[in-house]
Amino acid sequence: MTRALGFVLLLIINSQPTLGFSKDNHIDNNKVDGPGIFSNSGIRGPKYRDQIKTMKEIAKKRPDIARTIEYGQSLKGNTLTALVLESRNMLITKLALVTGATHGNEYLNIVDRLTEALLNSKANVLENYLASGGALIVVPIVNPDGYEKRRRGNAKNADVNRDWPNSKSPEPAVFEQPESQALANLVMNYLSDHPLTKLNLALDYHCCVDGMLLKPWGYEKGKYMTQSESDRYDYFIDPMIKYFPKPGKVGTPPDLLYTADGTTLDYWYDKYGAISLTYEGTRRRERNNLQYHVLWWEDILRNL
Repeated sequence: MTRALGFVLLLIINSQPTLGFSKDNHIDNNKVDGPGIFSNSGIRGPKYRDQIKTMKEIAKKRPDIARTIEYGQSLKGNTLTALVLESRNMLITKLALVTGATHGNEYLNIVDRLTEALLNSKANVLENYLASGGALIVVPIVNPDGYEKRRRGNAKNADVNRDWPNSKSPEPAVFEQPESQALANLVMNYLSDHPLTKLNLALDYHCCVDGMLLKPWGYEKGKYMTQSESDRYDYFIDPMIKYFPKPGKVGTPPDLLYTADGTTLDYWYDKYGAISLTYEGTRRRERNNLQYHVLWWEDILRNL
């Protein structure tokens, strides 16, 4: 790519509206809910160190199924931390991944509450999933530097969701940011430690396009999965449509928003064949939808 063309593309990207695949706009801080860290989702969250504390408290409360992993460091030295849920006495054969705040200013207060909500559910779906050889990796804050500064990018203002390789792309990205490389290594190392395990599903939470659900491919308009692959996705998409009062549109980023290359959406599908989805939450109101996310995730875990 020539320098001039790259500059033009940068101007185009920077002109996009506030979406999970876009640049953020200003919001009125006085209208952001509750105390804590500002987010362009209109929802404030706890400090990153308190996010880690919550994960460690879950691991302490349920050492039989939960542990935390420090899987790297951000550019500013924040400890990248994940919560791993698995049954100690089971042979692990399936893995699901849920992530949030890859764009630091798109915190939804869903991923960080999801584990406890699933554990407290009377349906016991999460524990049944773990008892059947399943594992779940939860990363509430992928980009802590951006999260703490209410910024889309990391400490270098680099977009952590444009950093992911894709073998199908004519100009594939390469890992340049520590946050993305560390997350990719976390999953790769887990699968290496559990050689019979497959990454079955990855769901990344963004904001804010009123509950829109994105599926591959994002790198180029007109690229779609095969019909059989699309049918496989329906098992995980249909419950969202069923449970949510006002479900958003479902489709690829180029069809519903715009082309986005180098995303987790394409990476997990391209590298591992996983069901890979990006959920675009509703600004300000998404935190009130936790009950629907729990029902959705319970169906997801049943279908894995």
